[in-house]
Amino acid sequence: MELPPHAQGRRSQLSQDVASYVRELIISGRARRDDYLRIDTIAKAMGISSTPVREGLLMLQLEGFVKLVPRHGFRVVGVEPQDVLDIFWAQGVLAGELAARAAMRASEDEISELRQERAKLLGQGAELDDGVQPHRCRRRRRRRHRRRGRG
Repeated sequence: MELPPHAQGRRSQLSQDVASYVRELIISGRARRDDYLRIDTIAKAMGISSTPVREGLLMLQLEGFVKLVPRHGFRVVGVEPQDVLDIFWAQGVLAGELAARAAMRASEDEISELRQERAKLLGQGAELDDGVQPHRCRRRRRRRHRRRGRG
């Protein structure tokens, strides 16, 4: 018997919620390399049944965060510090691209409002330049990919 469409959407959303929750546990270091993740513990922590937990963990297996070990369960593969840096780098690139697109579509009033907010931040002593030097990030990525035989 197939679930109604609205129920399928909820189940899919729960699986994604589980994947996000466990991914955060792994990236933050609360779940460490070689730890086994118990489906019932995660289900209880999230207040859901075990099925979406299993589905969420399978999603994370596809992403490389966990591995299903037969007769043992899901084991955390782990995240290297460089992987975390790469994630933040990618988020930064994406955020910059989205900001550029938004700026292209912004009205004069919206741009004026943003300039006022920026001036307020600068007046409060906020440092807007994070000191990231993109050319160094690209060089590091190229070196790492060469070491791994990808480029």
